[in-house]
Amino acid sequence: MSEPTQDDADDLLRWLNAHSVSITDGTPFATLQQKWMATQRPFTQLRTALESLFAQGLLVMTPGLEHPHVRLSTRGFEVLVGSVDATRQRPQAAAAPVAAPAAPLPAPGSFQPAPLQTAAPAPSPVTVQQAPVQQAPVEAAPAPRRFVEFNAAPTEIGLRNQVLVIFRDLRLVAGQQLIATTLTRYWQEMGQRAEHLRAAIDIALRDGYLQPATKRYENYWMLTAAGHAYLKAPLSDPTLAALAEPLLRIEDRHEEEDLRRRVLKLFSGAGSLPFTTLLAAWRPGRNALIHALDLLMKSGDLELAEREPAVFRLTAAGAARR
Repeated sequence: MSEPTQDDADDLLRWLNAHSVSITDGTPFATLQQKWMATQRPFTQLRTALESLFAQGLLVMTPGLEHPHVRLSTRGFEVLVGSVDATRQRPQAAAAPVAAPAAPLPAPGSFQPAPLQTAAPAPSPVTVQQAPVQQAPVEAAPAPRRFVEFNAAPTEIGLRNQVLVIFRDLRLVAGQQLIATTLTRYWQEMGQRAEHLRAAIDIALRDGYLQPATKRYENYWMLTAAGHAYLKAPLSDPTLAALAEPLLRIEDRHEEEDLRRRVLKLFSGAGSLPFTTLLAAWRPGRNALIHALDLLMKSGDLELAEREPAVFRLTAAGAARR
């Protein structure tokens, strides 16, 4: 079996990016076949190229869909950006004195979705079913959850969760980076307003959950260890989120351990307290209190004794820490 060429790999990565249904669903395998057949390359060469990309961890099969879909992994997005950058730099290299003029290079693939071009008819369903590379079963990603409802005023806890849940859905861990354009596209696919993304990122940066990075002309957002810990804990309770007020400004940063310590100190001599009592005795802003309660609930030190009105109760672990 012949080895796949670099052009084969680059074309597949660009098609997967340009024609994906969504970031999490990826691209139907039939679409890849159509694009491939339009280039008049042998069909066996497609299988070889896909096997190579799967082996390198650049592609994954999308679980839970009726028809086979393939999507880029996080590393696949990084390699895609690298191939686009290499294409940008080739014309500069061709400008050096050479024996013969270089052939014109194709324009670099766009990182934005493009309309599907007319292609040859897809192969028969039998062929479609035989072509995908056999992969081990993949656990389905948690269903996306809306923390900022459509047309609702954003809150700090809502924006924090809404941006970080993208990293959870893509199964990113501490130290892994997501291309900024991919984060923006995912945000839009979730039905969120573009102007809220900047505030969500600023909150995550302030909390130390994300860090910026730049590689190969592209901006990235890296999930930190604190951000990964926040994601691995239980999701923020809707009752707590409902206590937040519309975000007017982003408050100053407070260390997580300091927030936990301050709230636990308020429970001195009391096993449970209503939110109104906690807020009256709290010096930092309201959002800092909600963040502190959120962290304590995630760590199992606090629980909701009542939801309406909200009353918080120390658990055995929280009482021991107090």
